Amino acid sequence: MGLITPSFLQREHAVRVTARFRSHLLTSFVFGAAFAVGWTPCVSAALGAILALASSHPSSAFFLLLA
Repeated sequence: MGLITPSFLQREHAVRVTARFRSHLLTSFVFGAAFAVGWTPCVSAALGAILALASSHPSSAFFLLLA
């Protein structure tokens, strides 16, 4: 709606990686670990709710777990 437009949210924020790793395996591990750290808070809340639903209504939670 444009009612509140803070300037720090209007700018581009980027992380520039200038160092290069010698090993592609190490690079894959570092970026995989960073992705896992960022993804865990999102998944844990949804998965916890689905597992709680599965404990009380298994048939309705099956499709949520399958997805």
